[in-house]
Amino acid sequence: MQTEREPDDSPQLADTNDTETEGILSESARKSTAARLRAFLDAYAQTGRVKHACKIAGIAFKTHYRKLQSDPAYRTAFEQAEQQVGQILEDLAVERVREGNRRLVLYQGEPVTVNGEFLYEVEYDHHLHHVLLKRFKREAYKERIEQQISGEITIADRIGTARKRVLELNRSAQDTDPEDLAG
Repeated sequence: MQTEREPDDSPQLADTNDTETEGILSESARKSTAARLRAFLDAYAQTGRVKHACKIAGIAFKTHYRKLQSDPAYRTAFEQAEQQVGQILEDLAVERVREGNRRLVLYQGEPVTVNGEFLYEVEYDHHLHHVLLKRFKREAYKERIEQQISGEITIADRIGTARKRVLELNRSAQDTDPEDLAG
């Protein structure tokens, strides 16, 4: 019995040369370190997963975070990779809103067929649609809160009223007999 293997589309550690690793580190480092950090950034830009990218590039999780804290050029390169991840996620969200999610229709646990073809239903994510509308059409879909205040209140009036209340509380506290409270 022969089975087909699915192609492995996960990023692999590629051969990198000096020109590809320039600009990602502020300080000089061993070629292998710079190459692995470049491989990490490439893998992260494709997957959006730090731990997975570390595994692909063969670097320790802490190495990435240490460089992120200490090296401004590496931080800039990582921020660019984050922008790429954000664009990929935004593209996927737009695709999901436009095309929906296809789900196989089941009846009593078995797929439903019509004329020998599986039957699918398409579900659309209305919340995601609304979020994307707010992203791309900010003015039309922004949150609107309208408040109306009528009358006039001045700060001096409020302070005067508060002062009177405090004086009345002080007087009532002085007028109270301690024996009345003991009771």
